[in-house]
Formats: sequence, structure tokens, C-alpha cells
Amino acid sequence: NWTYLALGVVTVAYMVNSTPEQCP
Repeated sequence: NWTYLALGVVTVAYMVNSTPEQCP
């Protein structure tokens, strides 16, 4: 299902982009 895949990708991208100041 494209919906599930898209939702997963969006969620991962959002979480990665919404990460706090964790960069070195």
C-alpha cells in the first residue's frame, strides 16, 4: 500500500527533522 509507505517515510522524515539539538 502506498499510503502506509508514504506515512512511514513522512513520519521518519518528520522525526529526523524534529530532532532536538543532538548534532555535534
